[in-house]
Amino acid sequence: CGILTLTGRKIHSIVEIYDEIDGDELKIEVRRLRKHVLISRENNHDIDNNAIAIDLLKWIVKWCFTESLPNLSIVLRIFLTMCISIASCERSFSKLKLVKTYLRSTMSQIRLTSLAILSIEREINVINFDTIINDFAALKSRKVI
Repeated sequence: CGILTLTGRKIHSIVEIYDEIDGDELKIEVRRLRKHVLISRENNHDIDNNAIAIDLLKWIVKWCFTESLPNLSIVLRIFLTMCISIASCERSFSKLKLVKTYLRSTMSQIRLTSLAILSIEREINVINFDTIINDFAALKSRKVI
């Protein structure tokens, strides 16, 4: 994973962007993580040097290293929540334009955000109610005692 190979220059560029991250502490945490991964590999646990960021964060949480690696946990969470391409950001803004029409220009920020999320995520959560009803009907009936 790129986290295990972070150099001082890369850490410095991260700290310039995100001032809540302590660069010196992050360097120490990267060294500490390398030791944890080395020990884990010796004990045949579920992590190696080629782990991707999500697996690394899951491993850190699983083994309760978040307190000893707080800056590294923050960096991994930031990395995993960033937009990978500009297209996904542009798609969100185009949906926002559809939601915020002339008639809805006076709504609160909370309502606008909620409507935008519903509009963006609408295609993901398509529920087929007929399938659910048929599955429920196929189950044997239960008696109330």
